[in-house]
Amino acid sequence: MEKLINELNGPFLAFLPVIFFILIFAALIANYFFKGNASRSRILHRLTPDLLLVAVIIFRVAYAALLSLLQYYIWSHDAFSKFLLPPYQSIKYFLFYAGYHFWLSTLIAFFLAFAFWLSLFIASLFRKNLFVDGELKLALLASMIVGWPDFIAFLPLIFALAVIYSLLNFFWLKKETIHLGGVFILSALIAAFLGPLLISLSGLADLQV
Repeated sequence: MEKLINELNGPFLAFLPVIFFILIFAALIANYFFKGNASRSRILHRLTPDLLLVAVIIFRVAYAALLSLLQYYIWSHDAFSKFLLPPYQSIKYFLFYAGYHFWLSTLIAFFLAFAFWLSLFIASLFRKNLFVDGELKLALLASMIVGWPDFIAFLPLIFALAVIYSLLNFFWLKKETIHLGGVFILSALIAAFLGPLLISLSGLADLQV
């Protein structure tokens, strides 16, 4: 058991979110950009945004829970930190610690993703055909993938890429309407892997919790 805990509490645990979200991005990109391709595999066909959204939510909750359980196990087997746990200390101390270090970012990510989706949904009520079918769900999924604090970079990226895309569409393709699904995916991809760098360069690092 102790060997398993030590293996989990190493590089595997650090790279697990990276591996998971690379797979999610791969499935999302394949479904969005090749959704009209009849040669898609049955597995890809079933990896809908709904299923990917559920998978992301479950992963974020399960990952926070796993980190909390590992932290409790490590503290309980340490000669000093075991005194921070029951029966030496109230369980409230550990719950506060785990809540701040492992659960707060997850809860913020859920709140911001829902708030972002809600703002787009309300905007779509006042302007018809603002989004095509599935784009609102895609926006929710993209923001849920990005999480906190990378959402700080994700939001400005959407506006910047949407402006660039609309200008290219208008002057090059001569289209007045644009589809934002690709913008949501590209913004999430950039924010997920370059978020810390972009946040640091933008001077918004103080917004991070």
